Amino acid sequence: SGHFLVRSIEEVEGDLPPKTYKATICPTPSGVVDLSRELAHALGIDEAGDGLEVADLEARATAQGLLGDLSRLRKESAIAKIPTMLARLDALQAEEPIVVYSEHVEPIKALEGRPGWATITGAETQRRRQQITEDFQAGKYRGIGITSAVREGLTYTRAAYFLRVSFSWLDAWERQSEGRVWRLSQERPVTIEVLIAEHAIERAVLRRLGEGRQRNAQIWARPETP
Repeated sequence: SGHFLVRSIEEVEGDLPPKTYKATICPTPSGVVDLSRELAHALGIDEAGDGLEVADLEARATAQGLLGDLSRLRKESAIAKIPTMLARLDALQAEEPIVVYSEHVEPIKALEGRPGWATITGAETQRRRQQITEDFQAGKYRGIGITSAVREGLTYTRAAYFLRVSFSWLDAWERQSEGRVWRLSQERPVTIEVLIAEHAIERAVLRRLGEGRQRNAQIWARPETP
């Protein structure tokens, strides 16, 4: 089945412009779901994503020799979201400039060669990253895909739409990446759309991130399906 939006919520904070979160559930391959189920069982996480603080997730996975499997699951989840990412970009392309963010490089590499787009994967020199950023801000590109290599330090406020493909472990890192577009120099309301794989480990990560931003707990914590 196709992807679908499950809900949205607006956040207002201080002098920053309003920020609206949207969550989109992505079709998730059975192999990814099965791997998540196996890991969740081994790590004591139920299907709803309850049972373990994300802060303990890596430590417990390491102790049980499952860190490699956990890393593979996160990477495969990001890759599985690429078709939804591209479909959403096709739907949004005519509206305004877009920033796509992923902790994993594969979704950003999928944007290489897309007409009117630039990417920063982390392989570029600092000077090249700065030049791409300046070109985007000046209107040379319709969109830009970035990774955690530029989670902080660079500004992309020409865009007010931020599409997140994969997640970090920490709420502070999530806010840093969103801060590329949601900052005092931003003059428009910002939309943050998050792509969510439908499996227990991803739900566990989302629940922990939700606890870090209580006002948005209902969108981050437990995505629902129709």
